[in-house]
Amino acid sequence: MNKGMFRNFNGILTHLIPLYEKTDNLLLSDFFLTWNDLVSPNKENVRLAQKHNIPAIIIEHGMKAVSDYEKGLKDTSLNMGGCKLIADHIMTWGDKSKEIMIESGASPDKVTTVGSPIIFDYQYNYISLDGEKKKVPFNAGLKVIDPETKNEWTLVDGERSLPTSDKNGNLILFMPYHDWTKKGIEKTTLIWEKIKHIPNIFVAASSAYQNELPENPFLELLKEKNYNKRIQKIITSDIRKPTNVDLVKNLFKRAKLVITAIPGTVNGIAWAMDVPTLVPEIEWGWVKNGKRILDIWPADYSCKLDNIDRKVEDILKDDTKEKDRLHYAKYFMGIDKGNPIENMKKCIDNQLKIKGKK
Repeated sequence: MNKGMFRNFNGILTHLIPLYEKTDNLLLSDFFLTWNDLVSPNKENVRLAQKHNIPAIIIEHGMKAVSDYEKGLKDTSLNMGGCKLIADHIMTWGDKSKEIMIESGASPDKVTTVGSPIIFDYQYNYISLDGEKKKVPFNAGLKVIDPETKNEWTLVDGERSLPTSDKNGNLILFMPYHDWTKKGIEKTTLIWEKIKHIPNIFVAASSAYQNELPENPFLELLKEKNYNKRIQKIITSDIRKPTNVDLVKNLFKRAKLVITAIPGTVNGIAWAMDVPTLVPEIEWGWVKNGKRILDIWPADYSCKLDNIDRKVEDILKDDTKEKDRLHYAKYFMGIDKGNPIENMKKCIDNQLKIKGKK
């Protein structure tokens, strides 16, 4: 069994790692698999691996992650865009990311589309009966009857206490962008001011991992203004941990609409689970050839902030974007690529073969 050194960001490698022997010593590994080759210590580890003929491979960790390399893109807030691929190979989720990498100068033989391991997690519940585990489609519902034994299966870990929807069954999620800089908090708060009165709104925010803060500053802001009394619930999740996937999956299964601050991975998950998304027209500083972010990355629906109430009502009454969501789920998230874990292993093994380590 080959040894691998892994950087498992956002739970993207949770189901892949057991297929190899894991090591934390790069020089004892047969390959290095990480989520980025532009930030420390990933960049230095990639260079060290290449120096010792160890394949250095990237797996896309989120929708828009390849924007780091996107030619012609300028992100004035995070200084992203236009970077060169350093690693030996990159595995992208969908065809869109592969196109971006090739258009930005990456050799086609260095890019492989494998599908999204995150979406694969969202497509299945792991359920147990008498200690045995099986997989069932997420849309089979929380209660599943075994077709052979007629016994009822239940979730392995049970479910967290989650909010109930309003009398019409319309649970709405607000998922802020994980930019907890001063600018990010200001823009997130601007959106919140326009939607906080919605009676069935639920805030699910990621931890402030970028600055390693112990608390999410936006949620602290909500508490300071007593917003928590006006909404059903506030919850944080750490996107570095695999449990984040399970938490968000259960939230999305109850959602009739997801409001996000910016198009991204959350939208991709929603597309795969056929949940409509709404992105208010807020300027974040992303510009490509004069186009704004909503011109570059799609959203099911968008509107001016002042019109968001009416837009929410319209979407809940008449959602017309089902076909678009299926197309986006394939194009951006690669849900039509088969099992991403098997695809990732095949790609890694091929890189090992190229380097004479297989």
